[in-house]
Amino acid sequence: MTTAKKVKPAKAASPAKAIKVAQPEESKSIVEEAITHHIGIRELRQDASRVIELVEKGDIVLITKHGKPVATLNPIKKSKLQKLIDAGMVTPAKKKFIAREWKPAGPPASPELIAAIIADMKSSRY
Repeated sequence: MTTAKKVKPAKAASPAKAIKVAQPEESKSIVEEAITHHIGIRELRQDASRVIELVEKGDIVLITKHGKPVATLNPIKKSKLQKLIDAGMVTPAKKKFIAREWKPAGPPASPELIAAIIADMKSSRY
């Protein structure tokens, strides 16, 4: 004798209601407050590109399975170097530095040139 399980008919989720916004609670931790979107695995499968767009914008998406949290999708954090490049404080290298091929530029300016500069500086004083 076989037992048949009752299967609930699947509800057709409208695209606008696929991602639910969590309501803020007083007992949430800082990490839980940062999580703004809850989405089930089925909705993730059906609307993956839209979920990725949310993550690209900087949102954190909590993925649930049967109402229980199983994973989070977080945007990739920029490195300190990338933040400096974006701010215009650092210019990225045009060529990759290869230490094995690097050769020193040579000795600093000759002592005669340095002596001439010092003599010029002394003579220009008043």
